[in-house]
Amino acid sequence: METNHLLPASWVISDLGSKMKGRKFMCDLNNLRCLYLDMKKEGQTAVTFQCKYNNRYCFSCIFIADEDGKVLYISSLGDNSFTLKVHVKSDFSIDKFGLDKETYVKLCEYLELKYNPDNPFIPREFIIQLDGVFPKEYKKAETRECIRAICQANNTDEGDKIYFAGWRHWTQKHTQDDNMEKSAMLVGFRNAMRLQKNNISSCWSADKDEEDLSKLNEWIDLLDE
Repeated sequence: METNHLLPASWVISDLGSKMKGRKFMCDLNNLRCLYLDMKKEGQTAVTFQCKYNNRYCFSCIFIADEDGKVLYISSLGDNSFTLKVHVKSDFSIDKFGLDKETYVKLCEYLELKYNPDNPFIPREFIIQLDGVFPKEYKKAETRECIRAICQANNTDEGDKIYFAGWRHWTQKHTQDDNMEKSAMLVGFRNAMRLQKNNISSCWSADKDEEDLSKLNEWIDLLDE
């Protein structure tokens, strides 16, 4: 079910409906696939990049990917920013993609969409078109900005905790999914899922002085305990 069909208003970009008309409901993100292949060649699991929709609307993107999972974050710029979280299938299609009402309206306003009840704006089709301006080659990621966007996408209150401070092996409570995604920024999804299964989480601080990148590889020893 597409979340936007539940909304009282429908929107459309002037050229989006005509470009997507008649297309099968299948999302192939070809540029993102090329980017992933280049990331694999470089031995990387995360990347950030900027893109511009319709040569006007700017977005900052994060792509975290390995053989065990692929998530794309798309963030708007400026005041009242928002982040879209897209789960990408192994064949680089989007199975389902809906937005809550608040985020849907924010995206429509950001793109300056015109109201059209007969031709509703469908977010997943927007993602397909945005893929057309994604880069195909890997460039080094800025981890701190990635963490900030991940926190925003998961609606956590830890957007200021962007400095890596180490790892923690929990004995009482379980690690959360949003922490697993932050860990995936550092070690990839496969290792992040192993860490979560063993109740090990990455630690983040809002204080730059507490950043300790020398501890990045200590997760290996924690798994061996």
